[in-house]
Amino acid sequence: MKTSSYLLATLFLLALSLSTHAQGWERTYPHPTGRSASYDVLNTADGGFLLGGEVDYPTGATRHYVRLIKTDANGQSQWEQVYYDNEIRNDRLLGMAATPDGGYMLGIGSNAANSPGSNGDLGLIKVNSQGDTLWTRYYNVPTLTATPNAYVTSGAFTATPDGGYLLATAGYVQQTNSGPVFIKTDADGNIEWVQNYMTAGSPNTYQQIHGLVALPDGYAATGNKGASMLLIRTDLDGVILWQQEYMLTTSAVGYDLCATTDGGFLIGGGASGFAGFGATVIKTDGDGNQLWTQGVGSGIGNVVSVEPSPGQGYILAGSLTNFWQSSGGAFLTLIDEDGNIVWERLFPNTGTPGTTVQGFQLGRAIPRGNTGYVLAGVEQNDMYMALTDNLGYSISHWIMGNVYQSTTCLTDDIIRTMPGWVVQITSATGNVQYTTTDDDGNYRILVDTGAYTLVTIPPSQLWQQCGVYTINAENFYDTSYQNIQVIALANCPSLAVDVASPILRRCVNNNYYIRYCNNGSEPAQDASITVTLDPFLSITSSSVPYTDLGNDVYEFVIGDLDVFECGQIQLALYLECTNATVVGQSHCVTAHIYPDTVCLPTPNAPFIDVNGICNGNLVRFTLQNIGDTDMGQTQGYYVVIEDDVMYMQQTPYNLDSGESINVDLPANGSTYRLETQLSPGNSTFTGQEVSATVEGCGVNATDVFSTGFTNLFPLNDNTPFEDVDCRVSVGSYDPNDKQAVPVGYGDPHYVKPNVPIEYLIRFQNTGTDTAFQVVVRDTLSPWLDPATVQPGAASHAYRFELDGEGVLNFYFDNILLPDSNVNVAASQGFVKFTVSQDRDNPIGTYFENTAAIYFDYNAPVITNTTYHTVGDNFVVVSYEPGPALAAYQLSVFPNPATHTVELRFDKPVTAEEGQWLLHDARGQLIRQGIAPAAGATLDVSDLPKGVYFLQWRVEGRLVARGKVIVQ
Repeated sequence: MKTSSYLLATLFLLALSLSTHAQGWERTYPHPTGRSASYDVLNTADGGFLLGGEVDYPTGATRHYVRLIKTDANGQSQWEQVYYDNEIRNDRLLGMAATPDGGYMLGIGSNAANSPGSNGDLGLIKVNSQGDTLWTRYYNVPTLTATPNAYVTSGAFTATPDGGYLLATAGYVQQTNSGPVFIKTDADGNIEWVQNYMTAGSPNTYQQIHGLVALPDGYAATGNKGASMLLIRTDLDGVILWQQEYMLTTSAVGYDLCATTDGGFLIGGGASGFAGFGATVIKTDGDGNQLWTQGVGSGIGNVVSVEPSPGQGYILAGSLTNFWQSSGGAFLTLIDEDGNIVWERLFPNTGTPGTTVQGFQLGRAIPRGNTGYVLAGVEQNDMYMALTDNLGYSISHWIMGNVYQSTTCLTDDIIRTMPGWVVQITSATGNVQYTTTDDDGNYRILVDTGAYTLVTIPPSQLWQQCGVYTINAENFYDTSYQNIQVIALANCPSLAVDVASPILRRCVNNNYYIRYCNNGSEPAQDASITVTLDPFLSITSSSVPYTDLGNDVYEFVIGDLDVFECGQIQLALYLECTNATVVGQSHCVTAHIYPDTVCLPTPNAPFIDVNGICNGNLVRFTLQNIGDTDMGQTQGYYVVIEDDVMYMQQTPYNLDSGESINVDLPANGSTYRLETQLSPGNSTFTGQEVSATVEGCGVNATDVFSTGFTNLFPLNDNTPFEDVDCRVSVGSYDPNDKQAVPVGYGDPHYVKPNVPIEYLIRFQNTGTDTAFQVVVRDTLSPWLDPATVQPGAASHAYRFELDGEGVLNFYFDNILLPDSNVNVAASQGFVKFTVSQDRDNPIGTYFENTAAIYFDYNAPVITNTTYHTVGDNFVVVSYEPGPALAAYQLSVFPNPATHTVELRFDKPVTAEEGQWLLHDARGQLIRQGIAPAAGATLDVSDLPKGVYFLQWRVEGRLVARGKVIVQ
């Protein structure tokens, strides 16, 4: 229903645009000058809606116009048009249809002064995808055109199977001549034929046409003739084949109809008696013979909308029959094929008796795929639209308020409001929804009735909510207000930085973007960012001046940064095309923002930092304890070679505060990764790792180095003030795609529990015209935590909103993205965000992610689907194939292992048996056995922890080698 309004001058400046997802939503669209109502609604190609209706201005001369509103999938208005605004005219909307070019066709009834017959005409208005008028055609209704005081009493519109349109009406001339008229046009509005069936009659026998449906072999129309409901059947040329009249009570009229699955018709309308109109549907056979009649709506008004409901029967709605209708109340009813009521939703009259305030009424209901229904109507003189579930329920209780900062939780002063904060709303049943505050800190969300808990998700750890807020949403169509008070735990800045690039290519300039924000409670003074580049990258231009600090490190001075202020630096980085770089190689850029002081107390604990460099003929990793406490206990580290693993259990380390050690490995072209625990013995950081990766150091026996392994594992940039972006150079790419880091190990894309995922979504306008708005919408998997989303760097400025149960919306407003035929480079864009998994996802959890990219009002471009599987000990030892069976691959898993390991070839080998041999680190044979050649199971539960070396032989020939790690 229409949302309640309220005023709290310092806090509440709430806009019409609302965001929510649940069972559904409801919206009203007030006009600033006139009263309005909606009669029709379409599902649009981009997943949104087109709402059509009329608006009337309270002036002396008639100013009554067609009004069109385009919305997104949440009912948020994207554009609005009023046609022939401020002209003296009286236009009615008869219907709407989507056109093949992405625009729309509007059928109208008009008495515009510039139409051929200003006393009464039908017309078409062709508009583009943004509602701009391309052309208008008027068609005079025979006999009415030259007759004073003659007018169109009713009308209907439909698109035809051949791509054209059919308009129908039934007018009367001074209550003497009356009858139906059909006008058929082609796709460009040119008349193909006219059928005029006006005849002389008395004032009580004039006809009206309200509903029209196109059939494969003709058309059917409904209305009334005198006191009878009317059904007319024509052929494809509009020649009437037959017509039927249905006298139900004192009077009856038909307002809409549809063809039924058995070849008949279902007519919706009303039948009047001494008690007034009663909503009624009539079922007929293919010849118009009445089969049954069903009353619906508990006597409320008329059935004005009849639509097939996929697999369920028919959805009926009422009872908005005309713009000036004063009676109120509405219904939404589902009936089966036999007319039995499956369910019915009744809505009370919210109008004001004795006034011109028009209460709640429905003019149209259409299916939303097989998930629910879209409703159009009027509420309190405003156009109305709603989305319901399959049972006709739409949530209708608003929770709204403001998030603001106070000095303490005991005071109610307002230091500032909190823009862009996420509010989490949890029902008593555990259902979680989200909404985002606007620029003034206001939030609002539609919920079902029930009890809810409200929690803010602050952008940094410096903020804390004052207590727990609960709301009891008791009534439908009501509003609850709850302001949320937060305080700062410390008065200091909290800076965050993110670096990203959409693509990296050799021998060209590549755009990199560095986004930074102050999420703290105080402005940051003299902020700066240092950027460390891969040795093969060099700066060719920058949007901000910089200083070269040497060793591929550059400083960018930001200056003062206010609370919640964000900014972005754009760099052009040239990637060398010498022999030292190859396609597929990874190149990393690190950004660190200052001041990086942590104002909150930190635990006295060891913190390990890892760095890796290529140093001539060796790869050197350095582990340093940068914490203020000695480790106090030993721990090991992993070295991952390519996608293989070697557990250095035999060389544990134990570092005092400030102490460091080096780990040297041969520079043989392998990709090395060293990882270890971030804070040994500190439960606060259990499971968090630090790591470093070195790729492209030295070459192997074939004079190349390995690539493609860096992003298989997380980059472990654990602090908000530092970010690492490792991009793989490519030769070609998909312009609209989605990428994830870490990619994940193996075909299942394994990641450990609690590892965050970085997603990068790229888009390109491959259309034929400039895109004015791009929207990237990403619905998160239930295994990802929406409360942890961190929006990151992007190619263009955007608005971010989190709503529903985890729907991310990135709005690139006024982006003016040219099409790729005009400017390939400028036609592209991207956005990056990070999200954590749900805490402690079970091993084996599988989660996917796909994004939808909307260019203006076109159907979305759906990206590829990324996927991950939660695992542990999933790194499989690789093999060294022997010359005889090099085509076979042996896997060893799990690895590391505690009890047993499985040895398996990827396909059957020709030999019947194989021999496995297990050696310890000194090369001593400690175990061997015979097994089927396809694989074996080894019991290692009694072996000491360490690394063991495996050989597999078939018929005496060495087939593969590998390592088995026992822990």
